[in-house]
Amino acid sequence: MRTHLRALALVLTGTTLASCNTGPYPSLGQPIDILQTIGNAPHVSFLRAHDGRLELLIVAKADPDVPDSQALFVYSSVGENESVNSWAGTWEYNEDNASLVLQTETLFVKPDEAGVDPIQAGGSYSEEDNTTFIIVYTPTAEELGAEEVFNGGVGEMADDWLHLDDVLKAIDPSTQDGAEELFSLVYATTYTVLARIPSFGGAGMIQYTDPGGTFNSVAGGTLHVELSGFTNPENFLIYDGYSDLSGVVLDGSQNNVSNTKGVGYYYGTLGFEIRSYLPLEEPGDTAEPPVENSQEEPPDDTGEPPVEPTAPYSGEPVFEGEIFFGNRDGTNSVLLEAPLPSGGAFKFTVDGERYEIEARGFTVRTLNGLLEELAAEEGSEE
Repeated sequence: MRTHLRALALVLTGTTLASCNTGPYPSLGQPIDILQTIGNAPHVSFLRAHDGRLELLIVAKADPDVPDSQALFVYSSVGENESVNSWAGTWEYNEDNASLVLQTETLFVKPDEAGVDPIQAGGSYSEEDNTTFIIVYTPTAEELGAEEVFNGGVGEMADDWLHLDDVLKAIDPSTQDGAEELFSLVYATTYTVLARIPSFGGAGMIQYTDPGGTFNSVAGGTLHVELSGFTNPENFLIYDGYSDLSGVVLDGSQNNVSNTKGVGYYYGTLGFEIRSYLPLEEPGDTAEPPVENSQEEPPDDTGEPPVEPTAPYSGEPVFEGEIFFGNRDGTNSVLLEAPLPSGGAFKFTVDGERYEIEARGFTVRTLNGLLEELAAEEGSEE
């Protein structure tokens, strides 16, 4: 049984929840990075294809190591020309109608500025937001609490949302198509963070000259951004244990050199590991995983469903590999016409097998075909 989400309603409210940077530059004395991270809290991720966009949702329980911490979420939507809208806030479980209520506080935006001269582009920004997403949680058999979502679950959520592990089970990276799907999933997490970097892609990037700026990822690790030079600026993006999606961890660099028109090339190598929460047999396996926290187990003394004691995503990697962008001198490199790759090929290695993925015209929404297929299968089973 797959764990997925049903998006029931989108409700706009009228009360400001939090003060945040409305950029592109932070206010005096305000830190550049204003994202609350989930710390050591248990978390789970979902994906879906929606209105031509690739959407990612990471939901966490309150951090057990932080007193009075709240349960956080980040919901990102990647659209045309890899533009990004990313909402961050808190959530709670509504027992009356078995729903998750996600209350946003901040909207991060990487706008679609394809074709805009980089000198004129504004780049990424954030603003206060007070949107409420209501997501119905549909339990199976007897009623269960939202805790089950974090246990590889016996709860269902629909409307095309798919548990990350269900997507991983359906990908077979031993084929070109499967490699491109996995590459899309990994590479999408490099775009979601760009919406949270003030002025990224615009003239305001000058603020990241030495020593640059370091940004937290949602689920652990950091991304360091630094700019060197002005006539032919060199942008350094250094990932250190970076994770914007449960179990997907990046280490390495994705750098670029360009002229003032944004024409140039990428270089560097970005390693990745993907760890699963649900048990997976073989890549591409679509068999349903065993449910360890079934209703046959008695609940604990609190009356809540039993919680798996081990932390998720701590086992051996399901997939691991690297993305090679090119050499620093521009040889064998992916070409750039800001804000998108314009030529050459990504060299994508997964589990020892190397694939070339044409860069021009590539979009992380390549993954949408698989997500739509899985969602259709799920709908036919209901």
